[in-house]
This record gives sequence, C-alpha cells and structure tokens, in this order.
Amino acid sequence: MNLNELIAELDEELNGRKGLFKSRVDLTRCIELFEEIKRMLPPSLTEADLVVKSRERILENADTVAQNIIKEAEERALHLSESSNVLKIAEKQGREALDNTYKQCDSLVQKTKEHLDEMFKETEIFFESTLNTIRTNRNELRGAVLNPNGNKQV
Repeated sequence: MNLNELIAELDEELNGRKGLFKSRVDLTRCIELFEEIKRMLPPSLTEADLVVKSRERILENADTVAQNIIKEAEERALHLSESSNVLKIAEKQGREALDNTYKQCDSLVQKTKEHLDEMFKETEIFFESTLNTIRTNRNELRGAVLNPNGNKQV
C-alpha cells in the first residue's frame, strides 16, 4: 500500500461507517494504519519540522540580537551626541579663555608701554635737570676761572 491508500483507509475507518448499523471504530486498526503512515513518511518531513522549529528559534534569537544591537546603537549615538556637545562646550570655553588671555596680554602690554613712557619721561626730566645743573655749574666755573679775583671779566 502507498501513503495515500493508507490515509484513505484510516479516513474510512474513522468516518466511513455511518448508518443504521453503525459499528464502532477499530482503534487497533487505526493505530496500525497510523504507525504504517509514520513509517512511510519520508525522513525529510521530520527534518523539515526540525528546520521549521529551528528557524523559529533562529528568528527569535535574531530578533533579540537585532533589538540589542539597536539598543546599543541608540545608546552609543546618545553618548556620542552628549560627547559631541561636551566637546563643543569645551571648545567654546577654550576659545573664550584664549580670547580673554589675549585681551589681558594686550592690556598688560599697553600698561607696560605706559609705565615705560612715564619712566622715560621722569628720566628725561631728571637728565634735563641734571644737564641744567651741569650747565649752570660750568658757567659758574668758567666765570670763576676767567676772573680769579672774583671780578667778572667781560
């Protein structure tokens, strides 16, 4: 018997006896037919069933892995975004600090120039005063040398 004939006989045994003299289903015969059908089924059907079950597990695992990857990517993107913002803030603060340093440096250079100008002015006044004193002393000395008696010579 082939597989289709066995299935037909099992169907007849289970559903075929109807009518006035309805007899009981022969369970022993049904079990025999069922066992014969199982033996005749190609092993590839069992393997296909295993493949389907494996496929479902693989898809579930793949879905879990994909969800984990997406979650990690979102967390990494958030972290990078936060890091990027921190970096931008740090760069801005660095530029501001550098600008302030240049301003302070320019201010110190200007104050130093003003202080040096004041020192040179005071030195110039000192030397002018000293030069005037030297000129006066020289003129007095010349007058005393030319007139040893204390009289002025013309």
